[in-house]
Amino acid sequence: MQVKVFRVETGKGAQLIRTIGKKGGRPWVGRYEPEGMLRPSGITVDSEGKVWVCEHDDAPRRISVWTKDGKLIADLLGAGHYAVMGAADEQNPQWVNTHSTLFSVDYATGKWQVLATLVRPQMHGLSFADDEYTSRDYKFRHVRGQTYIVHCGRGGVVIYLLGDDFVARPVCALGPGGALPLHGFVKDDLPVPENVRNEFWRNSHSFAFWWADFNGDGLVQPEEFALERVQSYWGLYWGAWVDDDLTIWSATPHGTGAIWRIPVKEWLQNGVPVYPKPSEQKPWMFVHGKGTIHSVLPNGDRLFVLEQEGGDAYGKGAKWQAISCYLVPQSPITTVAKRLWAYRRAWLGFGLEAPLAKPGDVVGAMKFIGKAKLDNGITIIGVNGYFGQFNLLTDTGLWVASLCKDNRYGPKADETTVWPENFSGFLFRNRNDGKVYLIAGDTDCRIWEVTGLESIQLAQTKFTLTESDRKLALRAAAIRQGIVSELPPIRLRKVQAGRIVVDGNLDDWDMSVAVSIDGGADKKAKVALAYDETSLYAAFEVTDDSPMLNSGKDFALLFKTGDACDLYIATDPSADPQRTRPVAGDIRLLFSVMDKQPICVLYEPVSREGSKAMRLFTSPTGAEAFDRVEVLTAAKVAVSRKGKGYILEATVPLSAIGFSPKQGATYKGDVGVIWSDAGGSRNVLRVCYFNKDTAIVNDIPTEARLQPHRWGVITVE
Repeated sequence: MQVKVFRVETGKGAQLIRTIGKKGGRPWVGRYEPEGMLRPSGITVDSEGKVWVCEHDDAPRRISVWTKDGKLIADLLGAGHYAVMGAADEQNPQWVNTHSTLFSVDYATGKWQVLATLVRPQMHGLSFADDEYTSRDYKFRHVRGQTYIVHCGRGGVVIYLLGDDFVARPVCALGPGGALPLHGFVKDDLPVPENVRNEFWRNSHSFAFWWADFNGDGLVQPEEFALERVQSYWGLYWGAWVDDDLTIWSATPHGTGAIWRIPVKEWLQNGVPVYPKPSEQKPWMFVHGKGTIHSVLPNGDRLFVLEQEGGDAYGKGAKWQAISCYLVPQSPITTVAKRLWAYRRAWLGFGLEAPLAKPGDVVGAMKFIGKAKLDNGITIIGVNGYFGQFNLLTDTGLWVASLCKDNRYGPKADETTVWPENFSGFLFRNRNDGKVYLIAGDTDCRIWEVTGLESIQLAQTKFTLTESDRKLALRAAAIRQGIVSELPPIRLRKVQAGRIVVDGNLDDWDMSVAVSIDGGADKKAKVALAYDETSLYAAFEVTDDSPMLNSGKDFALLFKTGDACDLYIATDPSADPQRTRPVAGDIRLLFSVMDKQPICVLYEPVSREGSKAMRLFTSPTGAEAFDRVEVLTAAKVAVSRKGKGYILEATVPLSAIGFSPKQGATYKGDVGVIWSDAGGSRNVLRVCYFNKDTAIVNDIPTEARLQPHRWGVITVE
């Protein structure tokens, strides 16, 4: 655990002349000693003679810098794991843990230092190991004069007792059986009869586990461990909530709406909490959402729930999604508890169907991140968001604010940017200075002060729902479900042959009938369509601070590599309007530049011709096949740029796309714009006029896919 310096002389061999770093290194767990290295694995010496040592460890991940004489110059730390999380001890706010590393933080100056490494998995014998998610944001709890750190995640609940030496040892654990492999348990580890063990490994999800460290050695023995068959059990992906008295709150994640409340059954003299065994645990209450429950947060006699009806665990396809508040019954009930309020402008899980976030939208909510009671009596609750935002609501269901950014707008990487996938977040009020803080991270763990909360006030007003209001509400619901469109149709107007000249100038267009696209953050566009006997015309007037840049070299992937404009048309008006997959006649025309030259690309999932130019778009999420993807050389495209935008004008022969518009007819279709980053090297935002399911900008088949059921109406005039 040291760097050793030798003098090598011909004929005399190597002679040790000095060492760098404490002999034996620093402890694996306990108080941090910066003078000691741990698992040094890489070394270099710079031009000034400083010695840089990289350590093969992640608690903390460290590079130390020394003088050649062995004096420590710098202690450089990096992220321990992917998607960095952190959490403070609300009783001792100066303590902040991130990935098993305990820091001491000075909130007034922003300075910090490492205090200790709290936990190491499987250091000796059979114990509960780090499941990768375990150590990210341990929650601190103070009960009966003892300090505990609590893991709540995919691995169930594991509770550690923190000693004065800053060494945390596991004292109890319980959760769904499927979590045991995450803790490093393999087949022969489980201290249960062989027949139970074999059945468990055939179907681990029909079991639940329980352990209490009766003898205080931190290891799992048969007499302390239970593995029981269960009909159903709790176990949320993002974890249960363990209250201040170590009561566990969780939910059956899918299908029942069951909420579980498991208090400590008894306390052992060595400070070990003992919970009821799985067979003794029952649901405490039920909520409305029978699809997926993502997270729970108790607050006195209230319980906040992220719930949805229908859909999958990612929030996709749900009938409704909500942040809800329920009144907690005094004793278990088998009926749905009383719901006090539900905030429905929420898209849960990964929020893949969510629109770009606007004020009041809670997008990609995965879990509650804490609460903070203000001096005016209002309690603020926090929810994280997959795309990098954090949302604050009052305990009465009023939206307060979004913190950080929705990254689908393509933000710059600054101090308030947390990139997807954002799994972090810890909101609390510092008892020492009275301020509210948010702890979150990306490749780092950041602490922000949340200001302005003192200005929040509550008021009451009379509300009357009229018959007109009711009709408007029904229409709004129909719009959300895609039954009707709130937008007027796109007008395809006939013009005289030769009237429109494709030169990047719109003087020969009537843009008063153009449709408008608003991508937010000053990204806007107007789009108009026209036709004559032989050609289809399109005009795009786009606001863009990096006008029409695309660095792509593959014409089929220009929608990924920079700016572009889109036109979607269902050329066969007899096709099923409710179809979710494209059929023959459904096409996409993409207009962009390649090698600085304007270009038009035709995408046809189902070809109507014998000749094909097939293309398969793939990613880990799946694949999307096209019969025909090719450059339309017969098309003409012109681009003119200005300071804050560009004009793109295009014409395509109707015969090239098999389209014969009939005056008075209606066709399904859409128009859209893709915005790039400042250098035109990748797409950061795509917005269509009708289709609002365009949030994804990091998955090729999703972005290539045609979605005719989300298109609107194009009327031919």
